[in-house]
Amino acid sequence: MNLDLGSSDNGELPKSTTARQAYDLITEGFGPGANGPLLVSVTLGKPAKPDQKQLDDLNKKQKQQNQQTSQQEQQLTAQLEAEGVPPDQAQSQAKQQVQKQAAPAHIKAVSPATVDPAGTAAVFTAIPKTAPADTATEDLVQRLRSDVIPKAIKGTDLTANVGGQTAGYIDLAQRIADKLPQMIAIVVALSCVVLLLAFRSLLLPLKAAVANLLSVAAAYGVVTFVFQEGHGASLLGLDGPVPIASYVPLLMFAILFGLSMDYEVFLLTQIQEHYKQSGDPHDAVVRGLSSTGRVITSAALIMVFVFSSFVLNGNAIVKEFGIGLAAAIAIDATIVRCLAVPAVMALFGNAAWWLPRWLDRVLPPISIEGGDYFAKRDKAQRQRDEPPVPASV
Repeated sequence: MNLDLGSSDNGELPKSTTARQAYDLITEGFGPGANGPLLVSVTLGKPAKPDQKQLDDLNKKQKQQNQQTSQQEQQLTAQLEAEGVPPDQAQSQAKQQVQKQAAPAHIKAVSPATVDPAGTAAVFTAIPKTAPADTATEDLVQRLRSDVIPKAIKGTDLTANVGGQTAGYIDLAQRIADKLPQMIAIVVALSCVVLLLAFRSLLLPLKAAVANLLSVAAAYGVVTFVFQEGHGASLLGLDGPVPIASYVPLLMFAILFGLSMDYEVFLLTQIQEHYKQSGDPHDAVVRGLSSTGRVITSAALIMVFVFSSFVLNGNAIVKEFGIGLAAAIAIDATIVRCLAVPAVMALFGNAAWWLPRWLDRVLPPISIEGGDYFAKRDKAQRQRDEPPVPASV
């Protein structure tokens, strides 16, 4: 329930990579926000016309502000030197304090606006004080869009939008978060329909959907615990907690639900076959599990080793996929598929295979492994091979 979708940046890469080194150098020299500036575009209602008087006034105002800033820095520098701070450190600290007081709360710098030749559009960049993947940057983008910009252009014929790579990742995360429940519901509903046709039961599809969602929820929990909260992240080669990329849960659900459904169908097919032979639901569960448990566990073990190897990759997103998928498959093949599912089916008894007669007549006959088709074919072949019965006198 604590899963929070975000965006990644090069600050998550190993320090040995050139991309991480460039990221750290930019952060050290210009601040973390310089790695992901915000692009603000403005549509002008009327074409902009150069006004020399207005430009002169702006230049005069800028010079006055620079003079005031310089005086404040000199006063603070003198005060810090009087307190015993070395001159170089005093000058640097004074400059930082003045910039902090003059700049907006979460914006480090704003570039001059560039107007197109037609004078109908303008663009400028805003440098946040926080890194692109920081939650504070996301809050800043939301606040600019919902509060700051609407107030600034109120009563004018301007239209402004906040874009850029950082804002694009934030929008992607929000869109995926909004659509993920709908996608999960559609996939679960379709899988229930397929299982209903295959096993001709009402309870088994619902039970399978819940079991598969348990495995997916476990994967989300492990990824949140390790990466978002940072428990054991250093053991994976990370500096600390990292945001979960917005598309990771989406792709993980598709992969895990498919693999979990594969194990489910394999197990239920064997249980159904034994149930048709003996009519004893408990015996069918025992025999079906005994004939498939080792195969499911062995196949899952292979997948766990394959996904665990993703941890060796330096990219944090690849590590998220590896840890989440490996943990989910291990949990699904042991706790869920070989313990919870057989236990629930044993408790259901004959009710697990119940289907209303009217629904049984409506549903088309479907066999997963083609058993009914081959049985009918073999029966027809035997009838053709049997010698004709002589007519009685």
